[in-house]
Amino acid sequence: MNVKWIVFEAGDGAGKSTQIKMLEDYYYNERNISPFVCRQPGNTKLGDAIRSIVLSDKYSNDMCSEAERFLFAADNAQFIEEIIIPNMTLNTDNIIIQDRYTPYSNFAYGVYGNGVSKDFMKLLEIATRGYYPDIVFLLDLDPVLAQERIVNRLEAITRIDKLGLDFHKRVRDGYLDLAESNPEKFRIIDASKNQEIVHQNIIDELLKFEDL
Repeated sequence: MNVKWIVFEAGDGAGKSTQIKMLEDYYYNERNISPFVCRQPGNTKLGDAIRSIVLSDKYSNDMCSEAERFLFAADNAQFIEEIIIPNMTLNTDNIIIQDRYTPYSNFAYGVYGNGVSKDFMKLLEIATRGYYPDIVFLLDLDPVLAQERIVNRLEAITRIDKLGLDFHKRVRDGYLDLAESNPEKFRIIDASKNQEIVHQNIIDELLKFEDL
């Protein structure tokens, strides 16, 4: 099966950024392809502004969960318009490798994590305009271990990182339920292993998917 759009999903601290970079290098070195790497929220002028809002401590006490979900939906609509539609309509062999796709992350973080109504997913269905990735790699990691990684990494700790262990456990449950209900797209990867092993597991699953 031809793969043009790959998404990585995970709770915070599971190693998405590392694995995205390793997959990008794999395509470049092994297949002579330079993938387009992107993230949500972000990659558009509007998306970058929304990203700065939702990750900032500045709004920790001034943004309700519903308002946050509307911001993510706005980012998704603009992202589809500026990034996905142009790339999907071009007749090229280009590969998109994406850090989060809002309909999935909003389900885990919004519905499960924050307890917002599932009705918000209807809004995201409008924002996606029917565009969904070919395959989704869910990097699954126990939130206790993930929190340890977050504390030890050099990157700045975001507002979402600080939401607490119970929150991140709910997010994990949301992702696992989502993956179990969409086995045709989702591949669950054990992110507790060495990063090289995780990378190889991703490649193995990708090759299996391409052979379908």
